[in-house]
Amino acid sequence: MARYPHADWDPLPEANTQPRIRPWGAVLHTAVSNAKNIKSVWLRSSIESHFYVAEDGNVLQYVDTERVAHCQLDGNYFGGGRGHISIETWDGAGRVWDGKDVRKVPRWNDHQIAAMANLLVWLRDTHGVPLVKLPEIFGRGIGWHAQYTSSKPPRFNQHHACPAPARIAQVGDVISAAVAGGQQPEPPRPPGSAVSLAAVTRAAKLDPKRPQGAVTPGAADDVRLVERALAAEGLLSSQYASDGSFGTRTVAAYARWQRRCGYSGADADGVPGSESLKKLGVKHGFRVVA
Repeated sequence: MARYPHADWDPLPEANTQPRIRPWGAVLHTAVSNAKNIKSVWLRSSIESHFYVAEDGNVLQYVDTERVAHCQLDGNYFGGGRGHISIETWDGAGRVWDGKDVRKVPRWNDHQIAAMANLLVWLRDTHGVPLVKLPEIFGRGIGWHAQYTSSKPPRFNQHHACPAPARIAQVGDVISAAVAGGQQPEPPRPPGSAVSLAAVTRAAKLDPKRPQGAVTPGAADDVRLVERALAAEGLLSSQYASDGSFGTRTVAAYARWQRRCGYSGADADGVPGSESLKKLGVKHGFRVVA
């Protein structure tokens, strides 16, 4: 079984009965959705994707990468048990665009690009998928749904524009970000910015399990503000005060902050809570939001 360690595993019930594949490439899609999770769409459908990358860069996995997901016709399963991995992405349909005119589909945002780049690095390291544009439909590399459109097989689809012109133009950028190592720096935010409790809590639970310095997509800016505050309190070395990763040292530093606030036991586990984070924000110039 192959699960991406930085994704939320939310399996589809039929996925365990689908044929096994040797992952050969990856195909990028746009979901025509404003949802944080599109599992409900697949539960009502005869198709499904392996992954979904949400607006904030959060990644969900629905199907083991060594099982077929039916998202790109002849690219799902082909000679020798090979198959392509499908990566669906949020596009804000109904909020950002009308869900009809594909010329209005927005570009992938920075969080999505970073998340896809990290996922592609894992696909390369785990399954040998090369970080190059897919050279032909049954080749090895990174493609997109509209890349092989035809009325006759072999094809990815018959008439799709997915993932739409703006995103097709970014495929090279996604691959370049993966080649560069996947972790893309996020610009610092000014003092007085908001810190999302949900983002830093998520990072505190996930980052200690990741490689040293790895960040949770969409949370790095919030974490940096917390890290700088902990460093200013003398609780975290300056070496780790701006990397955006809520790793083991930051968790330990935050646990010391919680104890300084009067918490103990399970209430001082290093995972930020609302009250302790607000106290840190009051002292160091950031406000806490949900």
